[in-house]
Amino acid sequence: MNVICLERLFTEKHEWVEVNDKIGIIGISQYAQITDIVLSLQEALGDVVYAQLPDVDTVLKQKDECGALESVKAASEIYSPVSGKVIEKNLEVEDAPSLINTSCYEKR
Repeated sequence: MNVICLERLFTEKHEWVEVNDKIGIIGISQYAQITDIVLSLQEALGDVVYAQLPDVDTVLKQKDECGALESVKAASEIYSPVSGKVIEKNLEVEDAPSLINTSCYEKR
């Protein structure tokens, strides 16, 4: 089942941000837009095998490159959907990047 939370704001490149009490949680969406065809991220990238996230205390501007994903099919940069300072990162995703394929919205 594909669920999109209405509290999230999405970029054209499918990064998202959800803001609660001036704290933004960012991630990537389940979809990758390719011309007029919408594919699930898993279909577009395949199994994610590596995730690089920004370090804590990194200051980012909107649209700055802030990480990368690598899969068996491709590599893709992640861009910050907002400006701000990284106060925490999801170490679980760095340790087990395949979580992105199974729960790109739920794990934090």
